[in-house]
Amino acid sequence: MVLRSYGLEIYPNPGKDYISVVSEVENCLFELIDATGRIQKSIKLDIGNNIINISSLQQGFYIYKVVVRDRIVTGKWIKE
Repeated sequence: MVLRSYGLEIYPNPGKDYISVVSEVENCLFELIDATGRIQKSIKLDIGNNIINISSLQQGFYIYKVVVRDRIVTGKWIKE
């Protein structure tokens, strides 16, 4: 998913072993939240390509939340 207005690109979706988050902004926070509302991953993003290993997570539906420029961006993500 390309979120150019926020300087973000998140892929692949659906994914299997990793999520790649390309950020053009410093000090972003990426969180991956499961269906029960628990935060499964919480990563401070660097500028550029950030690879997040999600191979240990169960298959299913997740919500990602990115805090960028004092805004919160959310979306759906599926683990195959």
